[in-house]
Amino acid sequence: MPANLDGIALRRSALFDASTLNAKLLANWTNPPYGPTAWEFWHKESVLHPATDFAFCAVETSTGRIIGSIISRFRDTTFRPSDLVRPFALTEVEKEEVQWRAYSDAERENIEVFMNMSGERYEAGAIEAQQFLPEGRAFLHVRQMMVDEDFRGRGIGGALLGLVLAEARARGCAVQLESWGKGRAFYKKYGSTDAGPIFPVGFDGKVADVEQSCMVWYV
Repeated sequence: MPANLDGIALRRSALFDASTLNAKLLANWTNPPYGPTAWEFWHKESVLHPATDFAFCAVETSTGRIIGSIISRFRDTTFRPSDLVRPFALTEVEKEEVQWRAYSDAERENIEVFMNMSGERYEAGAIEAQQFLPEGRAFLHVRQMMVDEDFRGRGIGGALLGLVLAEARARGCAVQLESWGKGRAFYKKYGSTDAGPIFPVGFDGKVADVEQSCMVWYV
């Protein structure tokens, strides 16, 4: 089914716009995967790497509202484990921002610690992905993709993904991501190749689904 982009414009975007969108969309998500601190970390941390991160956004033209985004990070052959994200610290303003999230008192008191732990796990996963790619092959790691619930089913996510694939072709690199649940079927529909192992994921001690640790496009 072709994308229905009537009234929607796709554009390269400032990372802050994209990460802010995702934070707002998750504001009412009471049980986000991996816990709220992990998601909050990814939103805030994405603006720290302007040289390697980039985003595309879908914008409702009548209102100028961002209703979808995809954030990617470029990895080249010089990336090493020592390049892990630097320790993350919230400004006083950002500390106020996180209060609208349903954090427990313990999470609020230790939020910077939790965010750094989440970031380390995230970056470790990106490093592991390199073993599933041809030796020395650079790649775009898709960090996040999200479309406002009111606009889903119109092909906007696929259109955003297409922009990343086009970027990869222009750079001569691969595209890599991890996904679980319905996301795996979505990405396979757009031509991804299973590269890494599959393992169970769950919350509150219950296995909810399986995750594909590495899905790749060799563009």
